[in-house]
Amino acid sequence: YSGYFYDEFAQVMARDRVVLCPDTPGFGGSERPPSRVGVTDYALAFADVLLGLGYGEGAAGAVDVLGFHTGAVLAAELGIERPALVNRVLLIGLPFYVDDARQTALHAELARDKAYMDDIDALGQEWRAYVEWQGHKLSRERLLSLFAEQLRAGRQLWWPYDAVFTWPGRTRLPKLGRPTLLLAEGEALYQTTVDAKAFIPNATLWEYPEIQAPAFNAYHEELAAAVRRFTDPACKC
Repeated sequence: YSGYFYDEFAQVMARDRVVLCPDTPGFGGSERPPSRVGVTDYALAFADVLLGLGYGEGAAGAVDVLGFHTGAVLAAELGIERPALVNRVLLIGLPFYVDDARQTALHAELARDKAYMDDIDALGQEWRAYVEWQGHKLSRERLLSLFAEQLRAGRQLWWPYDAVFTWPGRTRLPKLGRPTLLLAEGEALYQTTVDAKAFIPNATLWEYPEIQAPAFNAYHEELAAAVRRFTDPACKC
């Protein structure tokens, strides 16, 4: 999608802090890389955004970084590559696999070109897979807006999947030295998030099985309260 995906959550969080929702390169309004890039490239693009906005040492200071699904991998990598820019890292639904065969299978399944130009049913398949199932919790207007945001990525929608499912998480996560929250919700990446706890030196694991998908569109108030508890220990929320 794009930063719009977090719109409801961002509005809740923005009651007491500045909230930034930059689009991943190639998504939303951001420019697409000229070719496929890796997780580190995506993370450093976010570092450039933060530096350009005046954050970092000797400036506005470090930020708390939150990532969800693919974004959780990018947030972790940002904390590894640019620790001076990052205060705390919050990873929600982290696609981290201790099973190489599972990671390889997901790479083969998801890191594929979208057949929009060749298959008349491709758009319908995308609608059913990523949007229609959320209909019992979201308005039709919200569903349509999210679908439009997804389509802005074009046929290259799978590029970040390629990056994530070739990312060596078992060797990278131990390098994450920032205070880290792993928030495991009751959806597909619950166990992978739990599994990551053993690999991150300064990690806290909170489990919320009652928060179901679509988390950020149906449980934004609950997620915001959890984020506040971790980023502001004095908060009675």
